[in-house]
Amino acid sequence: MVYEALTMAAPYFPRQSSAANWTFTHQFCAPDGAPLWPDLPADLVVTLTAMDQWGCPVLQSSSTDGSGQIAPDIDGYVTVNIAPEKMGALCPGMYDIRMKIVSNNFTIEQLYGRLPVCEGAS
Repeated sequence: MVYEALTMAAPYFPRQSSAANWTFTHQFCAPDGAPLWPDLPADLVVTLTAMDQWGCPVLQSSSTDGSGQIAPDIDGYVTVNIAPEKMGALCPGMYDIRMKIVSNNFTIEQLYGRLPVCEGAS
């Protein structure tokens, strides 16, 4: 029972300054290990949302918002690069990071991880 609870827990990102870029790349795969999308679907939309301790969205970025901060690529890869200007909206604390990936073929929405944020220079 404890093992099941541990495997279902959301992973933690490394501590992040609210005054610095937050950057990571992740490959999304199907249960069989194959990339979720081998070629980049034209209609693919990836959205990242940081939720505060009350479940309210406090930061959101999308692959279609024109900011270039969420960049999907071939073979299921997504690169996230949130600028300090957006990170500055986060107070010190713990945030749940949710990812939503939408295409004509599928929709996935999940708790992706937990992000501890500290205030200050990078």
